[in-house]
Amino acid sequence: VLKTKYMLDFTLNKLCCWLRILGIDAVLETYGEEIERTQKENPVILDRCRQECRTLITISSKLLERKDCPPGAYLVNSKNHTHLEVALVHLIKSHGIILEPKTFLISSQVKDQATKLFIMCLRAGIPFQ
Repeated sequence: VLKTKYMLDFTLNKLCCWLRILGIDAVLETYGEEIERTQKENPVILDRCRQECRTLITISSKLLERKDCPPGAYLVNSKNHTHLEVALVHLIKSHGIILEPKTFLISSQVKDQATKLFIMCLRAGIPFQ
């Protein structure tokens, strides 16, 4: 089974952390890449997505409108915490991800957050293996 890998823009740190906690391969755009994209209009994040075979998750509709944006990119409304929770559930369901608790990244620092995410996913009917 081929696992989907994600690249999130710099503003989606919280969502990236949640994906990692749930054992999903997710990386965050670096600060330098974000500066290139926003100040120099050089979206190196798109090249990185292609090179690493990652699906882009962003809050930037302008980035999605670019002709060089990789297919399958996902737009997130990040106005508040609830929107991110909805986006997480929708992303997991729409991409057919089956969560595997044995792959969850749970440390003492994120134990409470991991428990909340686990319960949220259970309530949303997300499949577990």
